[in-house]
Amino acid sequence: MNYRIEEKGGMEMFGRVTEIGNIGEQPFEQIPDFWMQCIGDGTVDRIRAAAGLPANGQIHAVLYHKQEDRMSYLIGYMPPPGGAPEEFDRLSVPPRTYAIFSTGTYPDGQSDIHSLWKRIWSEWFPTSDYESLNEPEFEMTYDREDGLYEMEIWIPVRRRIAD
Repeated sequence: MNYRIEEKGGMEMFGRVTEIGNIGEQPFEQIPDFWMQCIGDGTVDRIRAAAGLPANGQIHAVLYHKQEDRMSYLIGYMPPPGGAPEEFDRLSVPPRTYAIFSTGTYPDGQSDIHSLWKRIWSEWFPTSDYESLNEPEFEMTYDREDGLYEMEIWIPVRRRIAD
């Protein structure tokens, strides 16, 4: 599995938040529905405009406030120097160490991000020297040009404490 461990400084995010289920397949069904809603109602375009991104600029997502059956999900970006408009939700993220996993490059619309999430939790965490922190996790999307994209999953971690 393609991953790296990196220290990241704190950051601010803005965008639109929803609550989704955190049981079984709920996130894998409800997150795409939320994206479609935000694309359809113009929220994604308003986030891009507020962030100063071009019309097809890639925006990101954050999962946080994880509870046993619910979590918050934000579609957004980092605010521009003048700040984001008041209509948007905001999230402040402290500096952390992240395990960062890549989908590799793929043609537009072909990312298998759901399989990567499942593999991280079923394969990587059980065998790694790290444990996850219940803090904001990111889905970062990058335009790699020529119709290719890459997504990264950033999960805050710390080394396991020996028993």
